[in-house]
Amino acid sequence: MESKTFIIGLRIIKMTKGLLSVIIPDRNEQFLQKTVDDLLSKAEGLIEVVVVMDGAWNKDFNWEKENIVVIHHGTIQNSLGMRASINAGVSVSKGEYIMVLDGHCAISQGYDKVLKEDCEDNWVVIPRRGRLDPEKWEAIEDGRTDIDYMFIDYPLRKESSRGMGLHGIEDRQRGIDRKDILIDDVLTGQGSCYFLTRKYWDKIIGPLDDENYGHFAQEAQEVTFRAWLSGGRVVVNKKVKYLHLHKGSKYGKNYGFSNDQYKKHGESVQKGRAFCNDFWLNNRWDKRIHDFEWLIEKFWPLPGWPDDWREQFKKAGLIDNNNENMKNPKDRIELAKYFASLGFTTGVEVGVYEGYYSKVLLDNIPELTLLCVDNWEDSRHQKLYTTAKKVLYAYGKATIAYKDSVEASKEVKDESLDFVFIDAAHDYDNVKKDIDAWAKKVRVGGIVSGHDYYEFPNTHNRGVINAVDEYVKNNNLELHLTEWTKDENKDNRPPCWWFVKK
Repeated sequence: MESKTFIIGLRIIKMTKGLLSVIIPDRNEQFLQKTVDDLLSKAEGLIEVVVVMDGAWNKDFNWEKENIVVIHHGTIQNSLGMRASINAGVSVSKGEYIMVLDGHCAISQGYDKVLKEDCEDNWVVIPRRGRLDPEKWEAIEDGRTDIDYMFIDYPLRKESSRGMGLHGIEDRQRGIDRKDILIDDVLTGQGSCYFLTRKYWDKIIGPLDDENYGHFAQEAQEVTFRAWLSGGRVVVNKKVKYLHLHKGSKYGKNYGFSNDQYKKHGESVQKGRAFCNDFWLNNRWDKRIHDFEWLIEKFWPLPGWPDDWREQFKKAGLIDNNNENMKNPKDRIELAKYFASLGFTTGVEVGVYEGYYSKVLLDNIPELTLLCVDNWEDSRHQKLYTTAKKVLYAYGKATIAYKDSVEASKEVKDESLDFVFIDAAHDYDNVKKDIDAWAKKVRVGGIVSGHDYYEFPNTHNRGVINAVDEYVKNNNLELHLTEWTKDENKDNRPPCWWFVKK
């Protein structure tokens, strides 16, 4: 077994290649023992089960086997919740692969082998879901079909009893239409079981955000939206089936909460739903390469969604009109404000000249750390360098790199920047070199941008246009442009170009 060492807090963990870590968040689960025994007996490869007991000890659980890890956190009166439990379980696990599973589930033979074979590095995989009879520990056969697909419920549907939230709903028709496709795209899931690589968890999916969503609400939406909107994929794998217990009134939640805890739990759920709506509908996630509208269009039509859903969301206050307007900056001043609206804090300007746009970026983006790159190569430009130094001296988080652009890029870590703005030499060769050098320094979901996307009238130079168009085409990217303006500063008038890095 190959191991890889990584650090969690002050603990050193050795990741074991090929190992699957199954994370089970637990709060008085009645069928926890059966679930863990089932996982261990049906695995055909390396496996560990990490049970996170939240607030209450599950006294009937036997955890003496060496491939079972048990964590206890929280107290009876102050449980930390599902998200914190999942995060804690992943943090101590050693697997190359992660599967999150409810503590009242059975699963098919060899599930671990099949899921590992059919998972790409940027996938979240959801097995087919059946219904569990926990007493007989077998599938309930009552004529209903297994659940393969879910869509997002229309949050303004009046008859919805759960309030305005982006809830997952079974999509039976899609299941019928696509019944012969064994591995297929799915918009979202229930959250009771999902599988992915640890690498993908560490980079995109985790840790789950319990500060804003609260302890419980919209976990599946957080996971699946992060995957889709970052350029990944969410799939159902019908070759693996798990059986899930819908507790209902017969078995109950069994949380053992006091009345005060249930009140706080309900308030937390409502808070999480409201946050989920605002965060995703208004495209506030800074790692996205797609907007939420892209995801809806990918799976369109959605049951119950009207064609004018965007307008309906705006009328209901779910979409911030100011945020919508900010998505289409008209000039490079608004582009800086757009960067700020995305929460960007690290950037590079290539081609500083006298520091005018450096100042615009620093004035409009709070907490921006800006690297200003220019070689100011001749004597005339030395005066501009002196001016730029004076302008940037007042900004504690601005640093000047007095050197060639490509050479300066070698000192910046790959995927460490929120954005780069390129406005140096404008001939094709140099623009191409700058884009090639600096695009790799921008993280996925960040923005590569620049100035002067036009044909210079005196020289007919199309260097910027040709280099940008070529890069965008070769990398299958969507190009965005600002407008020509009548700004008093003539340097602000030409259009800017930008694209989101995938």
